[in-house]
Amino acid sequence: MGRSFGEVVRHYMDERGMSQSELARRMGTGRQTVNNLLRDNRRGPTLDTAIAVAEAFGVTVDELVSMMREE
Repeated sequence: MGRSFGEVVRHYMDERGMSQSELARRMGTGRQTVNNLLRDNRRGPTLDTAIAVAEAFGVTVDELVSMMREE
């Protein structure tokens, strides 16, 4: 089944010691948006959101998607 996008975001945040506020700042959005990403396991992000998250973490969208496919 794989991981949700929120689980992947949480993984990268934990790995980098990054707070929701810091991720939001790097994405150019509010902390509530990040909180929503972390909580919403029913659907994937928009492409713009996936790109913003990838850039904030310094990874590619492909890396995010690959991690979502991992068990």
